[in-house]
Amino acid sequence: MIRLLLSVSLLTVFSAHAAAADATYSAGLLNSDVGHISVVGGLDAVRDVEDGQDNDADVGFLEIDASYTFAATDSVSLVLDGNVRKDFFEDSRFELSAGPVQVESLDWQFMVGGHLLYNVGTVSRIGLLSGFGDSANAEDEGYSVMLFGLEGQTFLTDDVLLYAQAGWGDMVAGDSSNEGFQNGVFGRIGATFFLADHTALNLDLEHSRVSEYIDGDDAGRFSQVTLGGETVLPFDGAALSLLYHAGFSNFDTTTEGDDLNEYEIGIGLKLAFGASTPREAARAGVSIGLPELPIRASHLTETLD
Repeated sequence: MIRLLLSVSLLTVFSAHAAAADATYSAGLLNSDVGHISVVGGLDAVRDVEDGQDNDADVGFLEIDASYTFAATDSVSLVLDGNVRKDFFEDSRFELSAGPVQVESLDWQFMVGGHLLYNVGTVSRIGLLSGFGDSANAEDEGYSVMLFGLEGQTFLTDDVLLYAQAGWGDMVAGDSSNEGFQNGVFGRIGATFFLADHTALNLDLEHSRVSEYIDGDDAGRFSQVTLGGETVLPFDGAALSLLYHAGFSNFDTTTEGDDLNEYEIGIGLKLAFGASTPREAARAGVSIGLPELPIRASHLTETLD
């Protein structure tokens, strides 16, 4: 019932704002084919904070992200997106409550998904999302997850885009373990600020919780905050942008007592097509992506066990 009320409230808020704000937004939405591909690398600082310990792993990561928006009609869009990430933990080691753990078990993760969006007025979109993610480790234990939910986005002004997602996720049947993101819920809200035609800043907040995370009965609670941005580079003939972000994530096995923090910074490049500026891409319906915590929590299951 809580999930249903949250989802209905999400759609109601965005629909109501669309009806009220049509007269004040000057540009309006413009459905068109638009997309991007990006490559980001950086540093991930992992900290085990259980019992005040300070067991650290500072490693690099590489992430590739891509999306494509198809304008099915003047008011309906179909969005496809995908993300793959590699964490270079091969030579790192840190300790959890059970003793030394070889962090090379954390290898790669990926997420693919789709969104069906409908324009509400000239400032808002509402729709459905679904996704599938998987991760791999050195022990060949996979932790895959399926996501389903609702999403919405609305221009509060010409320079501010607000978006939100809420839904449910579960481990895919057939996995060899009874651990991972099982029967969990997620919520995500964010805002993009278009400072000029060439620069946009983004604040993204996400929270997930699951009742059966470790050993089939221990609960988990996960939170993340990310501040990022992009700046279009002055290259003729290509919409190339510099990407940059900093983020913090917490993974808490509430009934087991293990608590893991991640501090991340990243920088990269994005090649856009169908739009030359971040504002233009948002108007056209570029993907806001998928929630990150369900697959990241799945990826860290063995580390927190």
